[in-house]
Amino acid sequence: MVGICSIKSFRPNARTSLEEIINMLSLTELNYVRLRDFHRMRQIMDAKEKTTYDMVKQSLQDLLTRESIRTDEIDSIIYSHCLHSHPGSFFFLEQLKQDLGLEGIPAFEISDLNCATTSLAIKMGKERLSTSDKPYALLLFGEKAFTPLLRTLEDITIVSDAAAACLLKRDAESDHILHVTHYIDGNISNTEVTDEESFRWFQTSYFLGIKKVILQSLKATGLKIEDVKLFIPHNVNYDTWEYMAKAMNLPLERLYLKNIADQGHANGTDTILNTEDVYLEGLLERGDYYLFLSIGRGGAYGCVVLQH
Repeated sequence: MVGICSIKSFRPNARTSLEEIINMLSLTELNYVRLRDFHRMRQIMDAKEKTTYDMVKQSLQDLLTRESIRTDEIDSIIYSHCLHSHPGSFFFLEQLKQDLGLEGIPAFEISDLNCATTSLAIKMGKERLSTSDKPYALLLFGEKAFTPLLRTLEDITIVSDAAAACLLKRDAESDHILHVTHYIDGNISNTEVTDEESFRWFQTSYFLGIKKVILQSLKATGLKIEDVKLFIPHNVNYDTWEYMAKAMNLPLERLYLKNIADQGHANGTDTILNTEDVYLEGLLERGDYYLFLSIGRGGAYGCVVLQH
């Protein structure tokens, strides 16, 4: 069964505080209060002069150094990101393959579901390995707010810089990917530009979308919600997941939320960062079920069911 074999992240050491971001963008006191008190945002990881390419390359290089795999064992490279374009993106993967000796491996990038693209990358990697004669697929994730205006989304979150590389294996010993579910709210995502009314609907209905994608995932795998040991969401903000927990009648401690304040929301990358931390902290035991959760602006919801 296809599973996660290894994760290696790149997290910038530099931090920029919420106060600095508020001053930089001349946001209102109301924006500040909502981000600080309701969303519990405090700071973000700031890549400074490093580019998205620098961060992704470093995370992949570190992973390949740690893992003993040959290039002819890799089926594909899938680069997932939320921002639909960024500086240097045109030759991004070709340059990466050339720099790290990965020429000849099929590679492509996706950003279709905004922050929920993470789960789409996992699904695509799983499906490719299910029909491939090669044992590995490389998933890459990278986000950088390359202009100050990308540091905030309304008063919902503050945006971080980070990257990660994730190695999927066809016959993995653990962390098996049991099912990937996506739900798209067509009331929001059917237009190229989200209007004010659609965005407000997204703000008030997102927890229903989360609930729906979780219930669909549990039904597909035959699990009950009490079977799930841990929920690993991205770091969009604290109260999003607090509302979700209330809607699902879940104790909040079953959600991994500790990185929200200190690391910020790295768009489609922070689910992977959180998962790496869950593994390193030994929060799962053999056989435990756990879920990835992500929401993409535009009404996209992703859920991945795994077994440790």
